[in-house]
Amino acid sequence: MSPDQEQIDVYADDLEKAAGVAGWPTNPQDYFYAVRYVAAHPWIRAVKLDDVLSWSSGEGGRFWGDGGDYWPVAGTYREIGGTNGYGGTGDVNGDGTPDRNAWYKDWAINYYPYNCPKSAGTLWWEVYQELENLKNVGVDNNLVDLAWTTLMTNLYETGWHDGLGGSLSGWEKEISSHLRHALPYAYGAWWLSNTNKPLLAYWKNVDEDNDNEIVVQNDRVYAVLDPIGGRVGWLFDSNGHVVIGNSMALWSGTEGDYNDGNHIWGLSDAYDGGTYEHSYYQLEILEDGTNGRILVRTKSPGGFVKYIELRKGWSYLRVTYRNVSRRIYVKTGFSPGLSDLLRNGKKNIERVWLYDGKVAGYYNRETDTLGAYVLQGPVSFNRGEEWRTLTVADEMKLESDGTFYLYAGLWNASVFGELLSEPLRGSVSFSPERPLAGDTVTIYYNASGGPLEGATSLTLHWGHDGWKDVTDTPMQYSNGVWKVAIETQGSWGSLDFVFTNGSVWDNDGWRDYHIYLSPPSVPASVSDLLTGDECSWGSYLPAPNSGEVKDGEYVWHDANGDVHSTKNYPHPEDNYDIESVRVRTGGDYVYFSIRLSDLASIGEFGAPLIAIPISVGTGTNHTIPYDGSLSYSPGWDYWVVVDLSKAGFPDTEILGSPAVEVYDSSFSKLAGDYYAIASKTNSVIQVAIPRELLGNPSSLGFNVLVFLGDSRGGALDPGSPKVVDLMSPSSTDGELSDGSIDYAADVDLTAVPFFGYSPLIVGALLVVLAFAFKRH
Repeated sequence: MSPDQEQIDVYADDLEKAAGVAGWPTNPQDYFYAVRYVAAHPWIRAVKLDDVLSWSSGEGGRFWGDGGDYWPVAGTYREIGGTNGYGGTGDVNGDGTPDRNAWYKDWAINYYPYNCPKSAGTLWWEVYQELENLKNVGVDNNLVDLAWTTLMTNLYETGWHDGLGGSLSGWEKEISSHLRHALPYAYGAWWLSNTNKPLLAYWKNVDEDNDNEIVVQNDRVYAVLDPIGGRVGWLFDSNGHVVIGNSMALWSGTEGDYNDGNHIWGLSDAYDGGTYEHSYYQLEILEDGTNGRILVRTKSPGGFVKYIELRKGWSYLRVTYRNVSRRIYVKTGFSPGLSDLLRNGKKNIERVWLYDGKVAGYYNRETDTLGAYVLQGPVSFNRGEEWRTLTVADEMKLESDGTFYLYAGLWNASVFGELLSEPLRGSVSFSPERPLAGDTVTIYYNASGGPLEGATSLTLHWGHDGWKDVTDTPMQYSNGVWKVAIETQGSWGSLDFVFTNGSVWDNDGWRDYHIYLSPPSVPASVSDLLTGDECSWGSYLPAPNSGEVKDGEYVWHDANGDVHSTKNYPHPEDNYDIESVRVRTGGDYVYFSIRLSDLASIGEFGAPLIAIPISVGTGTNHTIPYDGSLSYSPGWDYWVVVDLSKAGFPDTEILGSPAVEVYDSSFSKLAGDYYAIASKTNSVIQVAIPRELLGNPSSLGFNVLVFLGDSRGGALDPGSPKVVDLMSPSSTDGELSDGSIDYAADVDLTAVPFFGYSPLIVGALLVVLAFAFKRH
């Protein structure tokens, strides 16, 4: 193209045809090639048609003239406008004169989208003005981009009628009626740009229909609750990423704010044989955030109520269903990192399925955005992975009142343990505060706030030591509290119980309730060392990932932060990170003191389960209980377990079985006087095992394995393997990489005697004795 020439090449056709989609046979690669070619050659100028029409002669506008209104002339688009117009003909405004752009004006002036008080033209103009307001004050973020995308994708072929003289096409109305959905993204963009994001709940018509919605927001999330279905229409995180809401996907079959083939809003309710997703719910703001909490009540036509709670710092909504009298299904469409989904489709979306489905959702690894259900009993997963355009849906179910969470934000599995430890439940207390085996224990239960709220009769369903001798005992009601007294026996180690009115249960979210009973007497040698701290133990540490005998004590020093790289831990990883392990023997016991980096999670779902495989020479069992993918090549003869994830596990109390269990090589539980203690303050777990129970060995081999406890005696799967830390001269990942644990620390028990005093005191005592002997 020579410098004195000007040339305009125009390609005009349906974009679907150019892109080779929607049934057109065109090769989309041809379209991509043309676009890339233009972009790569600066001597080609790509312009918008309205720019060209407004060019002055100085800009090469001699084809059009200078100034004026350059509209296409009548007959330009004869196929749809005939010879008298170019966008349809007709008297739109009633002045007796045919309008040259009648088809568009018919849409803009005469079409009022379903359930909207304003015309389509007014709606798109108001949306446009809101976006211009954002631009004028310099707000430019991801939600602004998505607002523009929503407006432009739904402002589509607005003049399309069903033939010459026909009515506005139904499919066109279904699409363009949703251009107003650009507004929630725009309002979210204002929230995102505000450095001060207060905790607020308020009414606002976010989409210009006839219904007001409720907006709930804090410093982490912005959500819109719609009265239709009591659903979550939009949910954004504080990084400006969408978790729920794909309004730019094709709408089909509805002009309103209803679920369709491509859109499933959050918390869409259904039941066997029907649905409430398109029914109006009664919404009410009970607490607006002024006092530190947002609480919204949404009442369904089916009689059940769902409460939505939000507090400062929460990257999730707490959802509670009440008055549930039959099975309810709750479906949510997740669009995590929607801006990336628009560009890359499913490429960066990963299925999240943690802890046997207690955390179920989808993660966008490009935007680091997670949308997920966090499910506590009695709520459970039903079905999922239903892909639609730009969204994928999961469905959970509940048959009685229950609580779960709708998570939206950065990947942070460390919050899940806390959430899964707070199900819908009543309040439990007991006396005495630190009961001994043989005491009469009185259990108090306040049903308020739990699934048994309002019950007129209650029964304690209980057993002991892992649900032995199961019994039902009626409870008595007085002054708002139910109570019952249980006479324990001196050989018991725990009370295990749940509450019921005969049809509904409060079982602490399937974790069950437990009261641990301390032994009525403990050998002095045990109580001297099992103190929950290491004041009576040494302080020496060898090099990281090594062990040696020092001052009559075997000590292992584990490398700091050397946990498995899976990182899907329901509590901060320090709760699973071994710092040191110490071993001593006394006359009758072998003692272990295990220090972790932190132990704040005692008694919560996902807290550490500590296992000690011990070999006394034969090492007959090479399996790893809880994890069939691993083997233990040194072999073990005894397996010791302290499960700190059990509900009610007490802090700094010496306990016997079932708080600590010892199994033989066939994994049969052994009876015996063994003990354990765990301290949150000192992050220490200590165990005492009778030497006689182990066959009075003179040496032993052992390791310490850390699992994630599931609160029911098993281990969670954080992403194979289930062992997340252990003793090894190499790294944890390196030790586990081949599926075999090959290391065991060998300890000569004769080299680690326990004198009943710290090494410093013993040393000082020996010096005094030596000095006294010398004087005589």
